[in-house]
Amino acid sequence: MAEKRLIYIDLLRVLSSVMVIATHVVMHYINCFPVHSIPWGMLETAKGITQFAVPVFFMISGAMILSGKREESYSSFLKRRFSKIALPFLSWSVIYFLFFALVKDKFELDLLVFFKALFTQDISGHFWFMYTILVLYLFLPFFKRLVSVLDEKQLLLLIGALFAFSSLLPFVNGLMSRAVGFEIAIPEFSKQAAYFGYMLTGYWLHTTALLKKKWFAQILPIAGAAALVLMSVLTWFESQKKIDQFYLNITYPLVVIFSIAVMGCVKLWIGDKKIRGVVIVSLGKLSFTAYLVHMLWLRGMQIFIPQSFIKELSAVQALPYLLGEFAVGLAGSFLVAWACSKIKYVNRIF
Repeated sequence: MAEKRLIYIDLLRVLSSVMVIATHVVMHYINCFPVHSIPWGMLETAKGITQFAVPVFFMISGAMILSGKREESYSSFLKRRFSKIALPFLSWSVIYFLFFALVKDKFELDLLVFFKALFTQDISGHFWFMYTILVLYLFLPFFKRLVSVLDEKQLLLLIGALFAFSSLLPFVNGLMSRAVGFEIAIPEFSKQAAYFGYMLTGYWLHTTALLKKKWFAQILPIAGAAALVLMSVLTWFESQKKIDQFYLNITYPLVVIFSIAVMGCVKLWIGDKKIRGVVIVSLGKLSFTAYLVHMLWLRGMQIFIPQSFIKELSAVQALPYLLGEFAVGLAGSFLVAWACSKIKYVNRIF
């Protein structure tokens, strides 16, 4: 019998996978329209909406791993996690390398070239998440022990400190650099600290009773909507001659607030129900593989729908191509993930 799974977690996995595919489709089209045109504004707003996808992936990992009841050694944790992540990542890296070498002539078909591309994160841009999550996993057992001895107030202080130095300070420095030409001379944390902040926030949202407070439940969607509007409006005003993604940075405060609101609202509205066998649960299980494979579909379609072709179209003419690319990429990614899960031995690799 299939295990019961948290429906809100699987729903977040599916939503994030859909948004990742959407953002990569939008990125293919957004440069094809003049900045500040209506089509460009609509695509820029759509990109803002999708920005919660990767942060929510980090928060899901934190929620599930840090709240886990299983007691295991450090080596056992790494072996179990890396086998689920590293082997599929390496396998799909080989497939992507062959695709880019044989179809798009990006690489020379050579083993040394493959390893160079693998170790320099050059095979496919969306794989940056895989390199990052594999590094974060090295530290999660220590964070799991840490959160077990922290009360909620201490946990929030830790989250606040991580985001203050890895998110707020770089954001403020960026604003100051634009406005007055200099930055605050305070050491900044790397982006990894922001990703740890997301993971700890996911754990906090997963375990806190604060979501049951009426005032918090009311503030959360308002804060998320306000952050989304600000992202879109500020990006519009900053993009005078070319697209400026400053306010869409996934480690900066507006995206942090928006992402926290998305996860918090989904958990608030759905609760901690555990279900087995429904469509969302099935798709949730496939979301990781769908994430890995989706760029193959998109890059393949973009061979036949290049930007040079899109630039010759009006917004109305381009819309069917955009929707078609999204639909094929989404359906194809989950179909491949489903097929891989059903084939014996293949499901252990992919």
